[in-house]
Amino acid sequence: MEHLSYKTLMVKLSFENFPYFIQLLKASGYKVEIQECSSVESNTENPHTKITLEGDIGNVSNRDNLLVQNTCLHIQKNLNSKLMLDDIATKVGSNRSKLAASFKQILGVGVFEWTREHRMLKAKSLLIESNLSIQEIGFEVGYENCANFSTAFKKYFKISPRQQRKLTRI
Repeated sequence: MEHLSYKTLMVKLSFENFPYFIQLLKASGYKVEIQECSSVESNTENPHTKITLEGDIGNVSNRDNLLVQNTCLHIQKNLNSKLMLDDIATKVGSNRSKLAASFKQILGVGVFEWTREHRMLKAKSLLIESNLSIQEIGFEVGYENCANFSTAFKKYFKISPRQQRKLTRI
């Protein structure tokens, strides 16, 4: 008979880290239920999110989850930098093999596939919400060359950054 445990967490999550936090929990075998809720301490600037987890708590390696979570936070904070796996691993207190294996096991994708996805999502957000030039947006998400950024964006979204911006303006 499978033993399932239930836990309810009250957490404050920013928009940037929310998707990978939920992805991390689901990949760890939890069934996740999310509700926005209010409390005495919360306000509209810092809403709380109630997350109910159902799953086999004993099956999850907290050390690996923490490693992946810290790595994701580090990458998010440094999307505009050139990121090297050895440097990332050193920064989060691991080695490249352990980091790559934990990332793949928990999130189901490699470190750089995850990084590319989050760079593209940030770029799309900046194209929609800012007046930065396409070249400046490329720099903001870690591309030193505007053509490389445009090619990567088009490959990911099947639309060029310029077309994305035009769609937004309509």
